[in-house]
Amino acid sequence: MHLKEGRLPARGHAALVRLYAPDGTDRFDVPFDGEALHGEALSDLFLMWDVKAGRELHLTPYRGHYQFDVRRPGTWLHAPASEYRVVTTLQALNRTPLFWDQVEDWLTGGSPVKFLLQGSEIGVLQDLRRRFQARLDVRTTTQPIGEDRLLFLSDDGSVKVRRLPDGQSLRGGGWPEDLWAQSAPTKRPRGAAAVNPTPVEATPEPAKKAAKEAAPPSVLPRYTPWSGPVAHPQLMGTDKVLRSVKAILEAEGPMVGHHLYARYGEALRTGAPGAALSPMQLKKALNPLLYRAVQSGQLAADDEFGLGGQVSLVYRLPDQAPRPRQKGDRTLDRIPVSEVRAVVALLPAGQPSDELEQVAWVLEQFGFGRFIEGGVARVRPLLREKDALSKPAEQSRRRRVR
Repeated sequence: MHLKEGRLPARGHAALVRLYAPDGTDRFDVPFDGEALHGEALSDLFLMWDVKAGRELHLTPYRGHYQFDVRRPGTWLHAPASEYRVVTTLQALNRTPLFWDQVEDWLTGGSPVKFLLQGSEIGVLQDLRRRFQARLDVRTTTQPIGEDRLLFLSDDGSVKVRRLPDGQSLRGGGWPEDLWAQSAPTKRPRGAAAVNPTPVEATPEPAKKAAKEAAPPSVLPRYTPWSGPVAHPQLMGTDKVLRSVKAILEAEGPMVGHHLYARYGEALRTGAPGAALSPMQLKKALNPLLYRAVQSGQLAADDEFGLGGQVSLVYRLPDQAPRPRQKGDRTLDRIPVSEVRAVVALLPAGQPSDELEQVAWVLEQFGFGRFIEGGVARVRPLLREKDALSKPAEQSRRRRVR
């Protein structure tokens, strides 16, 4: 699969292939040239359904055509269970390939997950608890936890234990019920409803101090997500919809288009019943509106990733500068290049000259692990750009879209 070129090698198809989304709502009519599926519709599919390098796209017969499904490649983390429990440090989790993606899959599929962390929580867990507050329970402790491990609990009462980060079978590493009961529940995200009203003793001051010291230092302010109602693109005028877009950008901009669209869609889903739109419906409604807003100067858009397509642009209010912030609920590919560049410019003078250590510092400022998937490839060119130029290059590689 070639994501950037929007091509999917294939054979034996008709000249036009209709692909239905996993939920059967959106459909994409994709041309076939005898060697590959290609074209704008396939590029839209990749973007709207978050198809990334390393994912698998499966096609199955559906309504005389095909239904696609985007999956992550199978690993030991895919072992089925009715509940998952994690006893670990954040360092072990960040060394476990595809771990955070898999946790989201467990929660999306309806499985409860418990985390007992030695140390302090990070932003990715805060976001997951905000989204899955009824199924995700997180507690922190300063007490020894033994080996880092993941427990798979089955309906029949059996338990399988795997060591983190590599997944070897582990004997004798059960669930520490006493330590779980003694540990402090992590404070729920702002705005989330309480899911466990049972009074719990406050965290002792020494534990608070240790947790604070364990957290990676960051010079960046917190990312504050926008929340509120939005105008329905199919029911209200374009002026009201544009005001909603501007309100989101005022709080969170500059924003990668994919993240802006997702935030708008999330606001619709939490609004009045029946107000939600599928990703493709939302794209069709917002694309022309945003295009006209950019052309008229009401918004600005930059092709920072060089991918083209409206959902890949970075949108901002006119004269809105890059704002380095912690990642919040954003994945690395949803953070503008200009924002990463601005954090690279903050590297302290005493930072080690080793390039990989500099990459790790930048990633930790956002709240990621030291070396997450794609992190080195994303940050290293900006480090070298900084070294090659005599002054900050905030605008040097941004192509204005008009």
